[in-house]
Amino acid sequence: MLSWPSREKRLHSAIGYITPKDKLNWREKEIFAERDRKLYQARELRKMRRCGRNQPGKEAAQCYI
Repeated sequence: MLSWPSREKRLHSAIGYITPKDKLNWREKEIFAERDRKLYQARELRKMRRCGRNQPGKEAAQCYI
C-alpha cells in the first residue's frame, strides 16, 4: 500500500473526523470513546465553575443547573 500524506494526517468529516489510517486500523471506537470521556470531563468542569464550587464561601445551592 502506498503512503499518502492525507491518509496519515488529514481528518475527514465523512468518517467522523478521524484519519483514514485510523479508520483502516479499526481505531475509531477507541478514538470516539476518548473524545466522549474528554467532553464529559469538560462539561463537569464547566458545571463546577458555573456553580461557583471552586470559589470559597459559595454554597452549592446557588447553582440552578
